[in-house]
Amino acid sequence: MMISALKITADRIALCGLCRCITFSADNAGYVVTKAAGMIAKYLARSFATLKVVSAPRVMIICLPTSTTRSSLVGLLSRVRLLQHLREHAFARAAQRRGLGLATPFRKRFGAVRAMRCAWPAIRTLTLHVTADVDVSNGHVQLKFNNTGNAGVVFHVYDRLHLDRIPRRYTVEADKSLNDRWDTRTWDAGKYDLEVHGPNGFLRTFKGTTMVSAQAAQPEAKLAYDVRAREVVIKAHNDGKHNVKLTLVANAYRTGGAVTLNLQHGDDVEHHVSVDHSGCWYDLTVSDATSGFERRFAGRMETGRPSVTDPAMATELS
Repeated sequence: MMISALKITADRIALCGLCRCITFSADNAGYVVTKAAGMIAKYLARSFATLKVVSAPRVMIICLPTSTTRSSLVGLLSRVRLLQHLREHAFARAAQRRGLGLATPFRKRFGAVRAMRCAWPAIRTLTLHVTADVDVSNGHVQLKFNNTGNAGVVFHVYDRLHLDRIPRRYTVEADKSLNDRWDTRTWDAGKYDLEVHGPNGFLRTFKGTTMVSAQAAQPEAKLAYDVRAREVVIKAHNDGKHNVKLTLVANAYRTGGAVTLNLQHGDDVEHHVSVDHSGCWYDLTVSDATSGFERRFAGRMETGRPSVTDPAMATELS
């Protein structure tokens, strides 16, 4: 007598196209068989209810213990071979999307790729920008938070002149932007020192004063990405009527001296910095010692590909 414990077909688990059920021999004690079958059924039900994905083979890898996946539950495929075939399928799907139509071992053994319908997670990219707009006429500093990635993010803004205050927090969804402003003359006689933190080491600082004359220089700087060239681009502009010399220095990842950016009235200057050698991490400061103007840009340029952790992390401890 054979007792069928769970009727789960192998094409649901390993897509091998063969129907194989979990069976137990009648030679075993009845109560042991019943108890084992009940435990497995309860384990699977709880796992499926939690993950809410039944048809995806990768769920079976997550929720099943090693001893179970090596049994007849996955037919003749062991845990290692199941993982191998899933990887082959991933490459086949990628080739199919590119129109290559490659005949992979997975396709040869298990048939058309369309048989597998599990949804593979999309790569999340975080392409973030925070820029400043200083209005010297009314003493306001406006920050613009721009998220051109495909996932929502949270920014934290600290007023370094008032660290006793609660930081302002902003949630920006994918492909959205928002603005906020600070009144610098009511509290700080025109001075401002704002620090913005985001995910994945993202950092921007904005420091300076709005109390400048109409004849003074009014520089501004922002950072842009050139993913194809593996470079970040510093873009500087001078709205004032006086010339200014900005100093660009690398706080980490690079060696060498400072770079001087000369800006006359209405000038726009760009400076490209390669980040290919640092895993796309960067940490740059643009400043003017005369006026107290300072902008710092730090973080990692997103490329959509796996990268490395911050090479400069905890280097001061070594």
